[in-house]
Amino acid sequence: MSKFLLDRCLRELSPLTVLKDDIQQTGKPLLYYMIKSAASRNIKVLFISYETLEANCPSEVDQFIYATSWNKMKSLKELYDQIVQWWKRDHQHLIVIDAINPILNNSVSSFSMFFGSILALGSTAFLTAYHKDVLLENYPSYLPTCETFLDYTSTCTISFTGMQHLMVEHDAIMRSRPNPLMEELNDCTIVNLLGSNCPNGIVCYVDFRKKSGRLIKETCTLKNGALEAFTTFVRSQKQPEPEAPTDLDVPFNLTLSEKERKEREGVFLPHFGAQDIAKPAEFGFVDGGAIIYHADKADDFDEEEDADEDLLI
Repeated sequence: MSKFLLDRCLRELSPLTVLKDDIQQTGKPLLYYMIKSAASRNIKVLFISYETLEANCPSEVDQFIYATSWNKMKSLKELYDQIVQWWKRDHQHLIVIDAINPILNNSVSSFSMFFGSILALGSTAFLTAYHKDVLLENYPSYLPTCETFLDYTSTCTISFTGMQHLMVEHDAIMRSRPNPLMEELNDCTIVNLLGSNCPNGIVCYVDFRKKSGRLIKETCTLKNGALEAFTTFVRSQKQPEPEAPTDLDVPFNLTLSEKERKEREGVFLPHFGAQDIAKPAEFGFVDGGAIIYHADKADDFDEEEDADEDLLI
């Protein structure tokens, strides 16, 4: 049995799985992977196309339906009739919609009725993609944003990042530099970044909602048509301090003995105490700009009540 949540979506027929992609990383490789996985489980696959040609559709699809033509778009009622005609009682079904944006843009008021009526047939699941960068002109302004709306109506959402972009971000963090991808995106002349739409290295962030309502998160990688566990980048180990040169002709010693090195590391500096606001009483100081002073053994503390009594003030 597979350990990935994406395979669990097919095994349990998660009612609505949404792939949230953008111009930097498409979700098509994962969409096609899940179609092939469904076909290997003897699940009947119906592909409803808003932007995909039939010639580019995976061969594992049992039936292909164009939702648009040259001059019009099919209504949800027409799609419903075709789906009911294709649906068979003794099989499991996966209905793939390559882009849900046209439905949200033109028929969001019938969204719940359309999906609910088909799911009521039983043994059916939806798999669709949502393009986050596509502006929906007819989407009602009084509703939550499309991404928020899908987060609450879907049972599984998946976001993507290209492996090349992730490596660039990690390298910038390790070098304490700004993220170069964000700097390029701020340039209005750049639309698509170098390394976008990586076909063989996609990091998938999966949010799977159980029947009880509890949310399970998982991160995995799609490489060469197979799912793999995602391994986080490990920070490189701290480099040892360079040793001071011993062949310099100077009248003093630059090296430290082991005892001196341990004593140096054990010295508590005042500015460290000032930053530790969680334990103010441990080092004898208070927060709020107070002067930090630690008395030495040789200090002569004046215990008189009035230190200025002899000044005749």
